[in-house]
Amino acid sequence: MSDEQRNAQIYLMPPKDTFWEWRDEGEVITWTDGRTIAFRAELLQVLRCLAPQGLPPISAILILLAAMRENWNDTLGESGILAGCLRTSNEA
Repeated sequence: MSDEQRNAQIYLMPPKDTFWEWRDEGEVITWTDGRTIAFRAELLQVLRCLAPQGLPPISAILILLAAMRENWNDTLGESGILAGCLRTSNEA
Protein backbone atom coordinates (compact mmCIF):
# COMPACT_ATOMS: atom_id res chain seq x y z
CA MET A 1 0.00 0.00 0.00
CA SER A 2 1.39 3.40 -0.95
CA ASP A 3 1.65 6.31 1.49
CA GLU A 4 -1.11 8.09 -0.43
CA GLN A 5 -3.45 5.09 -0.07
CA ARG A 6 -2.59 4.73 3.62
CA ASN A 7 -3.28 8.43 4.23
CA ALA A 8 -6.62 8.16 2.40
CA GLN A 9 -7.56 5.12 4.47
CA ILE A 10 -6.70 6.92 7.71
CA TYR A 11 -8.64 10.03 6.62
CA LEU A 12 -11.76 8.00 5.77
CA MET A 13 -11.70 5.90 8.94
CA PRO A 14 -14.14 6.95 11.67
CA PRO A 15 -12.34 8.23 14.77
CA LYS A 16 -12.88 6.41 18.06
CA ASP A 17 -16.13 7.40 19.82
CA THR A 18 -17.44 9.40 16.86
CA PHE A 19 -20.96 10.14 15.68
CA TRP A 20 -20.67 8.40 12.30
CA GLU A 21 -19.83 5.07 10.69
CA TRP A 22 -19.63 3.40 7.30
CA ARG A 23 -22.41 0.94 6.39
CA ASP A 24 -23.56 -1.09 3.40
CA GLU A 25 -20.04 -2.12 2.42
CA GLY A 26 -18.78 1.46 2.38
CA GLU A 27 -21.58 2.90 0.27
CA VAL A 28 -23.30 4.90 3.03
CA ILE A 29 -22.13 7.00 5.96
CA THR A 30 -24.61 7.00 8.82
CA TRP A 31 -25.10 8.27 12.31
CA THR A 32 -24.26 5.48 14.73
CA ASP A 33 -28.00 4.75 15.02
CA GLY A 34 -28.18 4.02 11.28
CA ARG A 35 -29.75 7.19 9.89
CA THR A 36 -28.13 8.33 6.66
CA ILE A 37 -25.68 11.21 6.67
CA ALA A 38 -24.37 10.86 3.11
CA PHE A 39 -23.73 8.41 0.33
CA ARG A 40 -20.17 7.62 -0.72
CA ALA A 41 -20.72 9.27 -4.12
CA GLU A 42 -21.85 12.50 -2.43
CA LEU A 43 -18.82 12.56 -0.17
CA LEU A 44 -16.44 11.88 -3.06
CA GLN A 45 -17.90 14.78 -5.01
CA VAL A 46 -17.33 17.13 -2.05
CA LEU A 47 -13.81 15.81 -1.45
CA ARG A 48 -12.87 16.32 -5.12
CA CYS A 49 -13.97 19.95 -4.91
CA LEU A 50 -12.13 20.61 -1.65
CA ALA A 51 -8.94 18.64 -2.36
CA PRO A 52 -7.06 21.40 -4.24
CA GLN A 53 -7.33 23.69 -1.18
CA GLY A 54 -6.65 20.93 1.36
CA LEU A 55 -9.16 18.77 3.17
CA PRO A 56 -10.75 19.73 6.47
CA PRO A 57 -11.42 17.00 9.03
CA ILE A 58 -13.88 14.50 7.59
CA SER A 59 -16.15 14.85 10.62
CA ALA A 60 -16.60 18.54 9.81
CA ILE A 61 -17.59 17.70 6.24
CA LEU A 62 -20.01 15.04 7.44
CA ILE A 63 -21.75 17.34 9.91
CA LEU A 64 -22.34 19.82 7.07
CA LEU A 65 -23.62 17.08 4.78
CA ALA A 66 -25.88 15.86 7.59
CA ALA A 67 -27.30 19.36 7.99
CA MET A 68 -28.38 19.30 4.34
CA ARG A 69 -30.37 16.06 4.70
CA GLU A 70 -34.10 15.99 5.38
CA ASN A 71 -33.56 14.06 8.62
CA TRP A 72 -31.37 16.81 10.13
CA ASN A 73 -34.21 18.00 12.37
CA ASP A 74 -34.33 14.51 13.86
CA THR A 75 -30.74 14.91 15.04
CA LEU A 76 -31.14 18.25 16.78
CA GLY A 77 -32.31 16.58 19.96
CA GLU A 78 -29.35 14.20 20.12
CA SER A 79 -27.08 15.13 22.98
CA GLY A 80 -23.45 15.56 22.25
CA ILE A 81 -23.47 15.34 18.43
CA LEU A 82 -21.76 18.66 17.89
CA ALA A 83 -19.53 18.21 20.92
CA GLY A 84 -18.51 14.81 19.58
CA CYS A 85 -17.78 16.32 16.19
CA LEU A 86 -15.60 18.99 17.75
CA ARG A 87 -13.80 16.44 19.90
CA THR A 88 -13.02 14.16 16.96
CA SER A 89 -12.00 17.12 14.79
CA ASN A 90 -9.46 18.13 17.42
CA GLU A 91 -8.03 14.60 17.38
CA ALA A 92 -7.33 14.79 13.64
